[in-house]
Amino acid sequence: MSKTTEEKALKGTLRKHRQKDNPMSGQIATVDMVSEDMFHNKYAYEEYNRAFVELSEMGVIQTTDISSLIMLCDMWGVYCDQKDLIKGGDYLIKTPNGMKQTSPNLTNFFRAYAEYFKLAKEFGLTPIARTKINVTPQKPDDPFEDL
Repeated sequence: MSKTTEEKALKGTLRKHRQKDNPMSGQIATVDMVSEDMFHNKYAYEEYNRAFVELSEMGVIQTTDISSLIMLCDMWGVYCDQKDLIKGGDYLIKTPNGMKQTSPNLTNFFRAYAEYFKLAKEFGLTPIARTKINVTPQKPDDPFEDL
């Protein structure tokens, strides 16, 4: 697992030639940067609020990440829609010529499932992906620090 630049500097293992010349940094995102009408459905909006809190506490969500997070949550919304449609167990449909085939709702369910996990890995929202991320949690402002 990689260490932060600060950890490497403290241990004396920081190598200047491996540092990025211009590391990406941006404005920290806030939960109110989006509105519910930007999402596919209520499931997507609820997932956004849940995921945003988790990512925010880790200190990894920036304004540039909002659109990707919305896409992730919309995939969750599609997944939930399709899950509701196949709850009755209708996994096969009959075609006009009498053949049976997999329900399009089931196909869409698995497609949304796969797309969600592809995007979730990018945000470190799966157990394996989380082990590859090294973040320093944000510290609350200390009013006595300036004294």
